[in-house]
Amino acid sequence: MRSYGVGRTTAAEQTPCQTNCNTDSSLREQTNATRGVVEDEFDGRPIVLFHRAGATSALDSRQISQGRDVGVVAIFERTADGQLLSFSGDGQSGFVDSQTQSTWNILGKAISGPLAGSRLTELIHFDHFWFAWAAFFPNTELYKG
Repeated sequence: MRSYGVGRTTAAEQTPCQTNCNTDSSLREQTNATRGVVEDEFDGRPIVLFHRAGATSALDSRQISQGRDVGVVAIFERTADGQLLSFSGDGQSGFVDSQTQSTWNILGKAISGPLAGSRLTELIHFDHFWFAWAAFFPNTELYKG
């Protein structure tokens, strides 16, 4: 079974992971935090991973509110209205596609531009601690972008 994902390799790091019968996925959180967007293929489908700051780690401090910001992740097929899209972060909390210059939110909804109101198809994924994911999917291949 091929494994692939977004996460860090230390045991206590949170790792957004994707899985199906043939593939497990875990993309590198450090890459997400730096870029805000990761585009790739999963199970033969073009995907985009959006990362946005705003969620704190439960492991860094006695109080969650004092933990470091690990952000939130959402994973989508990167097509809308039959068109393959390429994304980049907008420098704030949204994402812009290169084809139409529409702005998208972390929920995969176009909030402005020609595709306003369109939605990307979300792919089921899970945020796990690396040690928990790796115990069940030890062959997971980490995304190196």
